[in-house]
Amino acid sequence: LPARGFVSFANGADASGFSKMTSKIREFNASLTTNLSPPELEQIDALTSTLSATNRYHATTVGVSELNALGKMVREWDTERVFPALDLVRLAVLHPDAAGPAREGYWSEVIMTVLDKCRKARDESSKAAT
Repeated sequence: LPARGFVSFANGADASGFSKMTSKIREFNASLTTNLSPPELEQIDALTSTLSATNRYHATTVGVSELNALGKMVREWDTERVFPALDLVRLAVLHPDAAGPAREGYWSEVIMTVLDKCRKARDESSKAAT
């Protein structure tokens, strides 16, 4: 089930947090028609490996293909299943390479996509309440 409240990752997630995220991503991926391909899942694994090593941020990079796989989940997964991707997004922006100035366009698109999903969920909730 999605978290009912806000969950904060002050300085990243620990190994069990990443394990839970990737497990949930794989679970949801298996049940979706717009799922990640095996190479895209490998990119998510590479991203979580990089993000989990916070003491190596100064010496690691985040690849375009890793961010593309993450972006695909944010864009294409429905609002009920996108939460592990959003958890990973929150952690990715902590990495200096992932959040660098060259990635401004990528992050602008992610933010706009998330806002659109929020609006859609709000509108659907309003319709259901009436």
